[in-house]
Amino acid sequence: MRNYCDFFSYLKLIDPEEHQKISEGFEDLGFFSYCNVIEQGTDHNDAVFLIESGVVEVIYESQKQNKSRVVAYLSRGDFFGELSILTKQPRVATIHAMEKVRLYKIDGEKFKSLLKTIPALGYYMTIHLAHRVRDMANQISYFSHCINLGGTIDDFDMLTTIQTISSSGKRGELLIRNQSSEIVGSFFFQDSQLIYAKFRHLRGLEACWQIILEANLSGHFAFEIKEKINQTYAQDTKIGMDTMDMLMQAATHRDHYERLPDHCRNMDLTIEQLSEKFSYPECPDPILAEKIWGLTGQSPQTLQSLWLRLEVSQYTFCQLVDALIKASQVSYHKQKKEGFSFH
Repeated sequence: MRNYCDFFSYLKLIDPEEHQKISEGFEDLGFFSYCNVIEQGTDHNDAVFLIESGVVEVIYESQKQNKSRVVAYLSRGDFFGELSILTKQPRVATIHAMEKVRLYKIDGEKFKSLLKTIPALGYYMTIHLAHRVRDMANQISYFSHCINLGGTIDDFDMLTTIQTISSSGKRGELLIRNQSSEIVGSFFFQDSQLIYAKFRHLRGLEACWQIILEANLSGHFAFEIKEKINQTYAQDTKIGMDTMDMLMQAATHRDHYERLPDHCRNMDLTIEQLSEKFSYPECPDPILAEKIWGLTGQSPQTLQSLWLRLEVSQYTFCQLVDALIKASQVSYHKQKKEGFSFH
């Protein structure tokens, strides 16, 4: 039983202009009866389908065990084909029309564009995917103890990715790799909670804040269901906070971060100490602010080099830099220009 509203009911709840934009993207394909609409393993992943009427069955085929099984039934208001669009991977299951089924289709690129421009649609798809992952994972475990989920980070919002994995209730590890396939982050989930986190040089909550903050993050992610952790997570990587609460705070941090002045977020800029004596500014962490002030007294420092020496997210770091500048404790370093000058 679906415990979230179907897509047609959802459309009635959103802004009329957004409703119109979404509706214009769909094409009526007409009816399909007693046939496969898409087949597992095929690379024809250029569209997402929406059921207007009728019922389809989702069939998963295990090549290793040479078995197939119906893992879900979809009806009016349900999507299929979205995972292949978002992950750029072959179809993960076969969709078979059990009766006369009317379908709508939206182009894959158009679908991804709508996800980026209409936040409400992204939120709906997060809930939709979370329940889909939970249902299919429970069923596919009949064939295997391990399910790999992954994709290109550019096509996903990491906040919704973490929320989706958490909502699935599965125990496992999410690995983040950069474009050189080097592991830059690892996150371990258990019982719907994110337990441990490492990302870049950060640990625990700060690692969570940072991965959700980075708008230009590129590379790949992969989630694998595991009973045991392959690596050791130190105590400082423990989250100690409810995952949904953490994600809500992370979304707030990201919103506040984007409102900071551009110069505070330009990590290539250089700052230097301005005052000879430190006075505590109004900021989230005066002790850490004093540390930044002290480091800039040694020599001018780029924001990036300073941040890498601290164990906080860029959100916290940039807040502190902004406070220090406003308090005239540090200033942006102006390099002397050589050559012609007026006398």
